[in-house]
Amino acid sequence: MGSRYKLLISISIFLSLITSVNAAVPPPFRIEVFTTSIQSDLLNIPKLERLTKSDVDVYFVDQSKNQLDKLNNEMARKKFNSEAEIAAFMDKFKRDPAFQNKLKQMTEGATSFVSAMSYGIDKVPAVVFDEKFIVYGELPLTALTIYNKAKAKDAAMWVDNKATK
Repeated sequence: MGSRYKLLISISIFLSLITSVNAAVPPPFRIEVFTTSIQSDLLNIPKLERLTKSDVDVYFVDQSKNQLDKLNNEMARKKFNSEAEIAAFMDKFKRDPAFQNKLKQMTEGATSFVSAMSYGIDKVPAVVFDEKFIVYGELPLTALTIYNKAKAKDAAMWVDNKATK
């Protein structure tokens, strides 16, 4: 009976430690994912948002280049005989809703690239938690696990900055 009692106490202590570690590691309040469009199907952003109850911003750093390549390829297929034909084509092209969408995607791609550079990110995938913790080379759900383990390992280091502001 004594060993059972000690086992129950040990289990109780273990569970309370796990609970206190989880309580000491709040979910991130901001998550940013930097990746390429090729990896978009692998990200599982809805699950990440459900698990963390955080908004997740996804940045496709190759989006601008991809749209520019498509535009250049389309222009290369056309045969123009004069500058006037080029100007007329571009004028028509600029009014096309599909071009407006491509232009929007190029702008978003440029913004994504600038955002990545502001963090010093030089390779993708990269997941940024709370604007300060970056996990490279992992998909978002795996990156979240790494982030949580790092926070749990040294919870005193991860004081909520919002409370001190």
